[in-house]
Amino acid sequence: MAAVAVWVRMDKMNPLIANGVAIRLITVGVNMNAENAQL
Repeated sequence: MAAVAVWVRMDKMNPLIANGVAIRLITVGVNMNAENAQL
């Protein structure tokens, strides 16, 4: 619960950073899926 509260507080303070992290995680996930598909 503490981690969620910190995440929400950070998201309210600087949504650009939170969105950047989310986009980075999504990009990494897509890249991993693409590599697995090529294998």
